[in-house]
Amino acid sequence: MLRHRAIDPKAKQGSPRFSVHGLAQQLRLGLATTALAQHAAPAAHTILVISNDADPAVDNTVTAALVADWRAHGAANITTYTFPANLRLPHDLIGPAETNQHIDIVYPKLIELINVPKERCETRR
Repeated sequence: MLRHRAIDPKAKQGSPRFSVHGLAQQLRLGLATTALAQHAAPAAHTILVISNDADPAVDNTVTAALVADWRAHGAANITTYTFPANLRLPHDLIGPAETNQHIDIVYPKLIELINVPKERCETRR
């Protein structure tokens, strides 16, 4: 399990400890989403899925399987992008309190992906 960094009392945001209830709800949502994806396309018209190959807290194979299930059930407008492991990006890609973030790399890529016209949606790496 990842250790959470100490919280700076002056910081404007942060989580001093993991919420068991919040974690349980995230797991519940993930399981429900995975189960639905095995039977139907998502209700959203377009989806952007962003992964980070350097993140030890997330299993990207589960994310890839979810996207594959959606596509198998007719979801055509899914754009995926994976930040490569060699960038050594942290789990928290955009948090202002993250000391190892690389907003010079992450922010321009996120802006580019958000602004992709739906007719150009595709898998990217």
